[in-house]
Amino acid sequence: MMVIFRLTLLLLALALTASAAAQSVYRYRGDDGRWHYSDKPPPDGRQAQVSVIERINLDPQVVISRETNKRGATIFAENEFHGPVEFEIKLIDTRNVGGGLSGVPQRVVLPPAQKTPVLDVVAARLGDPLAFRYEYKYMLGEPDVKHKSGYLYGVPYAVGQRFLVSQAYPTAITHTEPYSRYAIDFAMPEGTAVHAARAGTVVAIAFRSFSGGAEAANAPKANMVRIVHDDGTMATYAHLALDSVRVRPGDQVERGEFIASSGNTGFSTGPHLHFAVDRNVGFSLESIPVIFRGARGTPVRAESGTWLQSY
Repeated sequence: MMVIFRLTLLLLALALTASAAAQSVYRYRGDDGRWHYSDKPPPDGRQAQVSVIERINLDPQVVISRETNKRGATIFAENEFHGPVEFEIKLIDTRNVGGGLSGVPQRVVLPPAQKTPVLDVVAARLGDPLAFRYEYKYMLGEPDVKHKSGYLYGVPYAVGQRFLVSQAYPTAITHTEPYSRYAIDFAMPEGTAVHAARAGTVVAIAFRSFSGGAEAANAPKANMVRIVHDDGTMATYAHLALDSVRVRPGDQVERGEFIASSGNTGFSTGPHLHFAVDRNVGFSLESIPVIFRGARGTPVRAESGTWLQSY
């Protein structure tokens, strides 16, 4: 019996990229005096440093397997993420499947880094052939968690630094969807140290991209770090510099820890850090308003066009 499945992946608003092909990266000094990166040699033939990288981003998945038994089969889902995952599976095109399972979605929360039995498929008539297909989808994060009330986040860069808030709620230039409504953009030079605004566990990273631009098609090229907090909410730090991510999935990160360097990768019109906190609301991401710790522990909200200092 061959089990055929169709995968629907609802994972991150900022898509992860993965490619096993080796690629040459050209680094050269532009007329503006800044370093430029490209997958092609400089058009004017100027001298460039060339390196070969494996374009592989650590990209965990949910892996499906099954084990047959005398009564039918058990379907397992192995969660490779170091955070909980909402998972749904549905049997389709069934034959001799009992229990009224055909076409009925079954949902479960998969614990981090574990293989979990998610569905027992039992034959309606033992001894007769059993056949089915299935489709499934999953979303990083436990659904409908409650954000820790009154939590004051650290500003996501070094103490003493201050940067311009180029976009924050209610200003909406590119932050127009529920998952980005309360995201904050900080304009900052490439290479600025990015610090964790809250402690948690690293669940996803992307770090091998060196390109970006003002077109939405560049969104999957964003380097990023994603961290799940103790209340189940998740923070995203995006548009990071090539190969600057200092953490890996499964790492425990402390508040204020240096996790990466800012950049200009992905869907970006200029060097900046995109910071957002969100939660899974049932196969959909919803961003959460963030309050930072200001001078002497006072609560501060980021506002577009203002400068925000880290204390």
